[in-house]
Amino acid sequence: MTSGTTSNVMGYRIYRTIANQSSNSTYPILIGTVFGNLNRQYVDVNVLNNITYRYYVTAYNLDGESEPSNYITISVDRANAATSFSVVQESLNLAKLTWTFGGDQYNGNIKIYKREIGVSSYGSPITSLQMPVDEYFDTNIQHGRKVEYKLVRETSTGVSNPKYDVVFYPHRDISKQSSIYIDKVKYSDISKIESWVRGKPEFKVKVLGVSGTTTVEISEMWFRMGTRKDNKWSTISSTYGTVTKNWKPDYGRWFDCYTFYFVEDDGGLKWKDITIDAKSFEKVKLDSTFVSSADGVLKAINTLGKTYSNWFESGDEKIGYTYLNYYDDPSMECSTGSAPSGGYLTVKYKDHE
Repeated sequence: MTSGTTSNVMGYRIYRTIANQSSNSTYPILIGTVFGNLNRQYVDVNVLNNITYRYYVTAYNLDGESEPSNYITISVDRANAATSFSVVQESLNLAKLTWTFGGDQYNGNIKIYKREIGVSSYGSPITSLQMPVDEYFDTNIQHGRKVEYKLVRETSTGVSNPKYDVVFYPHRDISKQSSIYIDKVKYSDISKIESWVRGKPEFKVKVLGVSGTTTVEISEMWFRMGTRKDNKWSTISSTYGTVTKNWKPDYGRWFDCYTFYFVEDDGGLKWKDITIDAKSFEKVKLDSTFVSSADGVLKAINTLGKTYSNWFESGDEKIGYTYLNYYDDPSMECSTGSAPSGGYLTVKYKDHE
C-alpha cells in the first residue's frame, strides 16, 4: 500500500516482541488488529510483570500491509506484593488479618478474597480497602471450615501478585480455656488384650503435648471399660475421663495437637522403660500457592520423645496412639493403629461434662 496517507487505511495491526531477547531469535508476533483508519488505540492485557516489551504497528488495506512503524519500548511494572500477610483467629467469631508492604508502597487499594479449601474459585472480594490501612477484621467465621485468604494490592500500574494465608477454624473459642474429656471407648477384639474371661480391659493413658520440639506431659489417666464385648461403647465418667480443662494454644496455633498413648493395664513384676513421642505440626509457608487441598497446609515435625521408667510394666499391653488437633470437632472419634497383640481401640472425645 502507498505510505504517507491514511485515507485508504482499513485498520492497523499491532506486533510485539520481548526487548531483552535477540531480534534474530524472537520474531515479532501479531497480538491484535484494530479496524478503521481513525481507531488508533489498543490495550495489551496479556503481559507479565517486570518484562520489557517492544511494539510496532503496520497499516493495511486491500492492497496489502505497510512497512513497520517505529518501535516503542514499554516496561511492565506491576504493584509490588505484600511482604507479609497473616490471619489469626482472636475469638470464636473474630479473625484479624494483617499485612505489611515496603515503605514506599502504602498506596492504592487492598482487595481480600476468601474461599473454603476445595472450592475452585474465590468469587468477589470480601472487602476493598484504601491504603495505607494495614488490618481487617473478619467476623463471618464458620466453625470447622478450612479457609484460604488471598490479598492483592491494586494501583494504577496493575494488580500485584497475591499473598495467601490459611486458617482451619476450630469449634473452640481460642480466646478462652477449653476442656477435653474421653467420652467413650470401645475395642475391636477384647480377647487379644484381656485373657481373663470375666476381665474388663483397664487402660492407663499418657496425654502429651510439645514445648518447642520436646515432648511434655499434659496429664495421666486410668479407667476401666464397662464391658468386654467387642466393638461395644463404654462410657467413661468425667471422674476418670477428664483430660484437661485448660487447653488454650497461643493465638494463631490452631494446629496445636494433643497425643494420647494407651496401654492396657495388666501389671507385672518388672518395670520397663518406654519412650513416647508427641505429634506436632507446623504450617507450610504460603507465599504464592493456591491450596488445592487441606493436606498440603500442615506438615509434621520431628519431636524428642519422653522416656518413662516407672509407668509401663512387664505384663501390660501396648495399644497405641490417637491424636486430637485443636481445630478438630471436639466430639470426633479416633482409632489407634493395630495393637501388637491384635485389635484396635476407638476413642470418642467431648469438650463438656
